[in-house]
Amino acid sequence: MPSNTLPGESDQTSLANPEIAAETKELPHRDPPLTESEVDAAHGLVSRLLDRLERVIRGKRRVLELVVTGLICGGHILIEDVPGLGKTTLAKTLAQLISRDRGGGPVVFKRIQFTPDLLPYDITGVDIYNTQSQRFHFTPGPVFANI
Repeated sequence: MPSNTLPGESDQTSLANPEIAAETKELPHRDPPLTESEVDAAHGLVSRLLDRLERVIRGKRRVLELVVTGLICGGHILIEDVPGLGKTTLAKTLAQLISRDRGGGPVVFKRIQFTPDLLPYDITGVDIYNTQSQRFHFTPGPVFANI
């Protein structure tokens, strides 16, 4: 039986507080379940994406599946491994493949090289003063990329 509590709360907390109990009785509306043809179409798209990725990145099917899962879920993915095993190639290939299938503009790919002297503005970007216009110009960092 589903619990009417918020994450991190016990049943006793929500029942003791009428406001929380009232808020949690009405769960957010979910979209209707996908039809079988929609599931088949999504499965086909994911299979094609994995097959194309596997043409470039060989022997790492599980990693590719996890990356595509993170992409589909809209999450963030941190790819860690020893040097020379295709992390950058994986990200670049993924960006190229979904740009092609997306039909819109290109998916922007940027790489962040983590070093001991890395500073926050190396990731977020920096304001640079333009002496001619006497204004600051923001140069975005790699965090503003899609991949």
